[in-house]
Amino acid sequence: MPKQVVVFDFDGTLVDSMGDFTNIAARVLQQYFGVTQSQGAALYKATSGLPFCDQVGVLFPGHANTETAISAFESEKATRYLTKPAYEDAHDMLIALKNMGYQTVISSNNFQALVDQLTQHLKLPVDMALGLRDNFAKGDAHFDHICKTFGVSRDSLVFVGDSLKDAEHAQQCEIDFIARLGTFSRDDFESRFPEVPMIQKLSELPKLLTELYPPS
Repeated sequence: MPKQVVVFDFDGTLVDSMGDFTNIAARVLQQYFGVTQSQGAALYKATSGLPFCDQVGVLFPGHANTETAISAFESEKATRYLTKPAYEDAHDMLIALKNMGYQTVISSNNFQALVDQLTQHLKLPVDMALGLRDNFAKGDAHFDHICKTFGVSRDSLVFVGDSLKDAEHAQQCEIDFIARLGTFSRDDFESRFPEVPMIQKLSELPKLLTELYPPS
């Protein structure tokens, strides 16, 4: 079925921020939960795609340091967030999709205010940017809002993301998914989602969409 809306994860997909987030998380997890930095980095990556508060809840359920660790991570992340660049081919790719008739949307589990600030700072030409708010996160809530806003069904959406959790969200919500390699490798995705199409660079996306969903 032809698609009308391309939904993008933000960090690690459009914005080169995951390396810094991983380093911050590794230090925080070491300080508050006693793991090594290499272990912390691996744990953060394995659960990326969830809000950090949920990552900590999954990794260290009921731990006394949970709230302090979350605050430390989010505070340090926010101080440097506006320095994060978009990937070099992000702007041209988004313009190409707009010229092809697609609506483009950001769906992030980063806080809404931060997503708004960085989207505006980078002048990303998207139609809508959704972040984390109370009872409003990546997955069903975001996808339902997108469908209502643009008057489309979930069959009209395709989701592009860099994490295995992004692929899980898409699968659970019955939305087509395209993996953006980088945070996770081709082997990582193929081991869990062997049928998922993949791109190495954002510039590959317009051609892939045309191949997957030929114009009628």
